[in-house]
Amino acid sequence: MSSGPSEQHRQEESASEKRASGAHETATEGLTRATECPSCGTPFASDYCPSCGQAADPPISATAVVGGFFRELVDIENGFWPTLVGLTLRPGNTLRRYLEGARAGLASPGRYLLASVIIGIGANRLLTWTGTGKDPFNVGASSGTTGEGDPADGGDLLAEALFTALGQWEQFLGAQIWTLAALLTAVLLAALLFRLFGERLSQAGEALALGAFLSGHLELLDQGARLLYSPAAFFWTGQPLKTPSFFLTVVIQVGFVGFAAHRCFGPGWRPGLKGAFAAGFALIEAMAISFIFLLGHAGWLVLVRPGRLGVPEGGPEIVVSVLAGMGILCAVPLLLHAGVEAYYRLR
Repeated sequence: MSSGPSEQHRQEESASEKRASGAHETATEGLTRATECPSCGTPFASDYCPSCGQAADPPISATAVVGGFFRELVDIENGFWPTLVGLTLRPGNTLRRYLEGARAGLASPGRYLLASVIIGIGANRLLTWTGTGKDPFNVGASSGTTGEGDPADGGDLLAEALFTALGQWEQFLGAQIWTLAALLTAVLLAALLFRLFGERLSQAGEALALGAFLSGHLELLDQGARLLYSPAAFFWTGQPLKTPSFFLTVVIQVGFVGFAAHRCFGPGWRPGLKGAFAAGFALIEAMAISFIFLLGHAGWLVLVRPGRLGVPEGGPEIVVSVLAGMGILCAVPLLLHAGVEAYYRLR
């Protein structure tokens, strides 16, 4: 009679032991199935690698790829937004902190420049899509050419050659021209800053970092201004704005770099004046280099395709001579810069 409860108790204990054994086997099986991190090789049995943070099963989907691109591009943890705010409100302090070795919370100069270029291209596409601005790369639609190489007015061979060259640049390079222009501005600005603030910049890499930061932020400021005044100009005139105001671009570039240099290398007005000069001369040099390549391309087109451009017999040599003369004039600021560099290096 008394064996009933004991037997029931033994059965309950047996069931409990089986459940515990099953849980132990499941846990053991989970441990034996520990994932080896594909990045660093560390074995782990959790959702993320304890060494490098790699996810145990990272998703591979279109949404993850696209979302990851934008997240990595402007992720707060990577310092884009803090750098953007810092360069906008406290440019001198932000640049000085970077030169002094602070890296936490700041984007790398190259990453910031690349993100700025991508955002700038997106802003222009947005204005084109909304109809408040024209595509700056659609040269053929606004060049006044017929598309067959004949001048629309029957005579301006130089303009026709230049517009054809621009059209080919747009066809082969497209939006990459934007990236090349930003990189060129960053390098030229860095070279000028290194020469003007050599006593404060011990390495050329520091000047290049400043050039990349400033060039990227100038792109953002310029596009921000365009996003503000292009819709206003459209509603005022009824016509989309083809290109941003060159005067406004010059004011933004010279003014911001001068102010940033004053706050970074000040006190006094001389650092600000040096920074403004560096920004203005870098803009002149970037335009000069672009025009030299454009003129060279246009001269090549005149020589190899005179009939398509409507150049009369004996005319290619004259047109090429004029283009060469214009190229020499464009090279003057570059030669001046090279002469100053040679003087300081050889003295």
